[in-house]
Amino acid sequence: MDVNAESSPLPPANRDGGIDQDWAGDDQDWWDWYVTLAENDDAPIALVAGPGLPDVDPADDEQLRVELAAPYRLDAAQREAFRRDAFIKLAHVLSPAVVRRLAERLDSLLRAEHGDDVAGRFIALEQLWLHDEVMRLVAFSPRLGGLAAELLGEPAIRIYHDNALSKEPGCGRTPWHHDAEHFPLATLQAVTAWIPVTAIPAYMGPLALARGAHVRDMVADLSFDKVGTTYDAAVARRLVESDVAVDASPFAVGEVSFHSALCFHTAGPNRSTQPRRALATTYYADGARVLESPTLVSGRWRDFLPGVEPGGLAVSTLNPIVAGREGEGMVQSLGGLFGLESSQSSIRFGCTHYRRKRRWLTRPGQFEAQADPNLSAAARTHGDARSTQRRMSSRNTRPARPVRGCPWNSRRCTPTVLAAGRRPLTCIAAVTQVVPRWPHLRFAGVLHCAPLP
Repeated sequence: MDVNAESSPLPPANRDGGIDQDWAGDDQDWWDWYVTLAENDDAPIALVAGPGLPDVDPADDEQLRVELAAPYRLDAAQREAFRRDAFIKLAHVLSPAVVRRLAERLDSLLRAEHGDDVAGRFIALEQLWLHDEVMRLVAFSPRLGGLAAELLGEPAIRIYHDNALSKEPGCGRTPWHHDAEHFPLATLQAVTAWIPVTAIPAYMGPLALARGAHVRDMVADLSFDKVGTTYDAAVARRLVESDVAVDASPFAVGEVSFHSALCFHTAGPNRSTQPRRALATTYYADGARVLESPTLVSGRWRDFLPGVEPGGLAVSTLNPIVAGREGEGMVQSLGGLFGLESSQSSIRFGCTHYRRKRRWLTRPGQFEAQADPNLSAAARTHGDARSTQRRMSSRNTRPARPVRGCPWNSRRCTPTVLAAGRRPLTCIAAVTQVVPRWPHLRFAGVLHCAPLP
């Protein structure tokens, strides 16, 4: 079915011309427009009961932090499957208790923003991590961010944004698309973690993913139209004609998919009485730049990359490095890890390096949290310690240089000040993080901390 621009929910400022213009509405306006581009059966839909939330108690704060920090090991076959198919679905990434906790928190946030009169709509919230502790733990999760970095094969990745996506009862399809046309990034090294907060059976419209990184080239000649459903229908026909396999299988509780910017995907209608909800967090390779001419399909991209102009390096205070990868090992970001309010606090963090036989050691230990008035807003939020290192009085330890400066040749590095909680903490477990520029040096990264007795 085709519509004209006047009857489309496009903002008036976007109705004339093509897509080479900035989006003039807000984020929810964008979603209200975008779902109209999907071809749907107009026949009445009989709604059935959904599966409900996991029948367990929600995870408490400690379980949430520990689980989101624990590594999820991938094998070589899984990494190869992602490179070949441009997506992967991973079972048991989250426990039912954590899924339940996320579902309840997400319900509260969505109701506070959109109310209850949302039947048949696709409603969304973005940048939740900026103001919600639970959502910050998810967005900066070493478990999820580490998976994203490992799948992309990147030494460091940044967060673009997080989303809460709710396909309300009776809402129709999401159009066929690939995220490279949505993100204003001049890179294909981007991936989205799609995190359902319930089981999603077929009748609720699980994410459906076209198998193969080559699909984008197969449909490159099809023209995108900002009104009507012609593009969605044309992509669907091309996939059928080309015998492209589509994975539209249900999602079990705790299952998470990762799809690259190359992956064409869609989602069916929600034919249940329960909202189909998921969190979607997008990460991209450190060093990427913004496109020279982002389009309205990228929505409010300047909100996610404040101060960055077209063609500029995609780095802002809202795009910290989240994770990296070292072989089979998990690497994690320290920023946002603790999930505690850290507006006037910091943490001292030490590192140890050895040059012989490339052996590395990380031990549990104690860390002192203290007020630090010199810690910038960005450092408080993201753990950027470059301007907050301290000198430690030791005969064998020189003053520390910034994290991204050259390390000293001593066996011990001055503790680095990073954002954390307001109380003294003890490290329960730790892993190490490689600094790509200097493979002989590692900084320890805390998996779980608790208050000192």
